[in-house]
Amino acid sequence: MTDIIYEVAASTELSKPITITLDLGSQLTPYELQRAEIRRQDGTNWVPVDTNHQDGSLVFQVIQSGAYAVFVNQFDYALFTSHMAALLPSWMEIRKNKNSVGQQFLNHFGIEFQQVQDYLDWCLNNQFINKVDVGQIDYIYKTDLPVEVTSDCTIYVFDNDQVIQLVDTVEEFYRSNNHVAIIDFEKRFIYTRFYYENGIDITAVKDGNTLAFNNLPLKLHHVWNSLDEFGLLLGVKRLPGEKNASLKERILDVFRYPANATKLGLYFGIARELGLIQRIDWEDDSQPLVVQVENVLPESIYLDGKPVPAQIGDGYFRIEPLNTGVSHKISYIAGISIHALVNQDKDETLYSLLYEEDSHPTDYYRRLSERIQQEVPIMWDEFRWDEGFWDVVNKDMLGLEYLPTIWDASVEVWRVFDADR
Repeated sequence: MTDIIYEVAASTELSKPITITLDLGSQLTPYELQRAEIRRQDGTNWVPVDTNHQDGSLVFQVIQSGAYAVFVNQFDYALFTSHMAALLPSWMEIRKNKNSVGQQFLNHFGIEFQQVQDYLDWCLNNQFINKVDVGQIDYIYKTDLPVEVTSDCTIYVFDNDQVIQLVDTVEEFYRSNNHVAIIDFEKRFIYTRFYYENGIDITAVKDGNTLAFNNLPLKLHHVWNSLDEFGLLLGVKRLPGEKNASLKERILDVFRYPANATKLGLYFGIARELGLIQRIDWEDDSQPLVVQVENVLPESIYLDGKPVPAQIGDGYFRIEPLNTGVSHKISYIAGISIHALVNQDKDETLYSLLYEEDSHPTDYYRRLSERIQQEVPIMWDEFRWDEGFWDVVNKDMLGLEYLPTIWDASVEVWRVFDADR
């Protein structure tokens, strides 16, 4: 039995089974996941529940409330054991009987070999975007470690009155389903697997002295994984707080919605980079699908990654029934408008966004200009023509000084450049 236990509660009796999918890729090894099953607590016994394995997840149905736990058969007969037994002479009983003491002994090593093989297969699958494990850990939480807390202290971590267990290895930290934390004394951070709204409390004891630090705020910390590697190859950067499943879809959108310099390509690129591509499930394709949405881009309506004809109406689009008997993934882009910067005085929407009534730039336009200059600079540098600056050279290095505008040299001679002057 593992430490992965869920409590299913219902205020009334369930009228029909509820299907539950558990993604345990980050908590169980591939070997363990293949040999895992769900059991329901019945008094002092744990009763097996029909469990299906689908893409690294455990799928089962709940028909009554109660505690459900994940069990793993750690001593299952490994395929490698049969391979090793087959190398023995044919007349030996060990080779013929997998229940023999000899094969049970070999099975210990067979399990180890199988775990290595499963891990290598997992690593290989993560090199292909369609097989990548989206259950990999993508985010944890961290806070600064107080300077008074050192490695020679006895340290306790709490969330209010709940103890958060400190672990020593990264493997323990990532594999645990409990409330755990790990400390990096070199970089002075303490990491937790879960978010605590009121922060965490730390108590450090050294030489009989006790130090207490309360409500240390947590912030999100991204854990780089194989999906970020795909994103790096294709120029898709993970958005703040974006989960693996969403990032995988945006990576695939590089090929579904290719960006280029055309107007449609700009729509595709902007929507993909900002995570504005909407996705819904079409469960019953025997019925038409009607999606209520404003300003949808007709060319962006895709069914299972491919363009599909759709009827566009006022505030909706409609896809006719397909009658294939399977569910589909629908994606589309809506709510984006593109304005040309030329002749912007004729575009009232854009003009009011960029300029005040007196034709001065709005604060939004100023921030936009500064952001563009920072992200994609096209100038070598900048020069202030209305102020004169010089370095103040003294022992305190106080910085820069400037002359008021009225004392600056005239810039009139520079309005028309004359090489002879």
